[in-house]
Amino acid sequence: MIPGSTSGISFSRILSRQTSHQDATQHTDAQQAEIQQAAEDSSPGAEVQKFVQSTDEMSAALAQFRNRRDYEKKSSNLSNSFERVLEDEALPKAKQILKLISVHGRRIRRFFTSGA
Repeated sequence: MIPGSTSGISFSRILSRQTSHQDATQHTDAQQAEIQQAAEDSSPGAEVQKFVQSTDEMSAALAQFRNRRDYEKKSSNLSNSFERVLEDEALPKAKQILKLISVHGRRIRRFFTSGA
């Protein structure tokens, strides 16, 4: 027997045993963590916390729907009010605008063209 070869074999066995022991320990630790997490998740406090979080999320979603509906109502009301403003006394307003343009002539044209 060669003394070096037997020590090499025993060293590799020791390494493989240590590796398998570490793997088993990590697997056991992972299982214990899962069991602890499951126990925490099923506790009454965790259930209440989940319920409160769910209601918060639902109320936020409902608030978004309500805000959208309110915005749509406001935008439809704005267009209706804008049309009413244009319809109320449109002829006198148009005459005033034409009179203003004729009085100031070129200055108003410059104002409109310089801004573009």
